Amino acid sequence: MEIRNLSDISYDCIICAFQEAFSDYAVSFSSDGIMAMFKRRGFTPQLSFGAFQDGKIVSFLFNGTGLYDGTFTAYDCGTGTIPAFRGRGLAGTLFEHAVPLLREAGMKRYLLEVLKSNTTAINIYSKAGFETIAEYECFTGNKNMIARSNKTNKYVEIHGCVKDLLYCLSHFCDFTPSWQNSVESIARGFDRLIMRIAMMGDKPVGYIVADPSTGDISQIAVDPAHRRCGIATALLRDMLQSIKIDTLKVLNIDRHSTPMIEFLNATGFCKGLPQYAMSKSIIC
Repeated sequence: MEIRNLSDISYDCIICAFQEAFSDYAVSFSSDGIMAMFKRRGFTPQLSFGAFQDGKIVSFLFNGTGLYDGTFTAYDCGTGTIPAFRGRGLAGTLFEHAVPLLREAGMKRYLLEVLKSNTTAINIYSKAGFETIAEYECFTGNKNMIARSNKTNKYVEIHGCVKDLLYCLSHFCDFTPSWQNSVESIARGFDRLIMRIAMMGDKPVGYIVADPSTGDISQIAVDPAHRRCGIATALLRDMLQSIKIDTLKVLNIDRHSTPMIEFLNATGFCKGLPQYAMSKSIIC
């Protein structure tokens, strides 16, 4: 068994390994979806690692890198082992191999998310030194059933806008978004996304960002001074016109964000599979 980084491995091989390892996972992944995910999450092949058997990736640790909440961070884009090679401790071995190299590259923290029901993965991460730092609720909804009965605000106008405005408005969000929904992640993948801004006169009072091809709503937030008056509903209804599929997703909402959870429940979303955020300091 050989462990090495993935800088010289084709994306076709990487995607094939990902799909095989997650073939029995709760969520399915298309090739296009995996590539979009890698882009958004800052996938860094030279700091990602695989265990190879006869030239084939049988276990992997795909890492993204970048700034997160002001800290140089490595993010686990995906850890997996194909079924025939599970139970051999390969994921733990890959983490042990990766940490010193990530530290050498200037990363200060290692971050990941994991389904709360995935006890096998949680045990692996805990043994590798990760601790739970947040709990996330995830929501799904049918496009045709969302926000039907909620009133919108007739004084609000919805406009398209550029990604730079997100940096100015992100303080509307009352919790720190997860890595995949962070401002930096949105900026990396903005070519696939749509952003709308709610205006009252010349004052921005809310925004929404979504991927029209996947129905994934990355962020939706309203100025605290203007909540509970139909602005979020107006943003959501406007965005629904651009969403190309029937299923919507709002992932990784901090479980303590009562206003957002109440809004999603009220607009017709249903809770999906919850996740933990786990983190490990890799500073010497």
